[in-house]
Amino acid sequence: SDAEIKVLIEKATNLLLTNDPNETVGEARKRREEAVRCLDLAIASSPPVAHYFFLRFLARRLLGRENALDDINQAIKLDPDRPQYHVYRAQCIFEQEQRKANNEMHNDNNALNKQAQSEIWKNFIKTIPQVQDDFKAALHIDPTLPEVWLGAIACALLLGDWDEAISLCGESRPFITDPTDQA
Repeated sequence: SDAEIKVLIEKATNLLLTNDPNETVGEARKRREEAVRCLDLAIASSPPVAHYFFLRFLARRLLGRENALDDINQAIKLDPDRPQYHVYRAQCIFEQEQRKANNEMHNDNNALNKQAQSEIWKNFIKTIPQVQDDFKAALHIDPTLPEVWLGAIACALLLGDWDEAISLCGESRPFITDPTDQA
């Protein structure tokens, strides 16, 4: 019923928002796993709702699960006009690929092998256009978000597209007012 779904979503939200400084890592993990269970039930019991998938994405991402990306993709499919969903997907893809590249770089076989490290870096860079596309989609929806401009600029820099980075810096000027972001 709608009331049961509402209770599940409220419980999951509270579990995700809990911030107890005395909580152990294990306790936090259990709390997030409980949030995922509540969201699984809510998603299975209702028509598709972008926000439910977004919440489950957050819980799964905090748990370090690869399938978190499936949930943010579904949230974007259901509500493509929410810039935050694009930003979160861009960050998630970047973090997953960065973690993968770091693990490969520190692999004993690759640690001293410059050619292997170069290939790992090239493979990592290949994912940046997808991240950049999400930042640009978010900018198209809402150009007032400074973190989105900074993400788009960072992507252009990582890709070595200096002209694009400089252009984005100029375009972002009215929206990036924090001096630390401007630096």
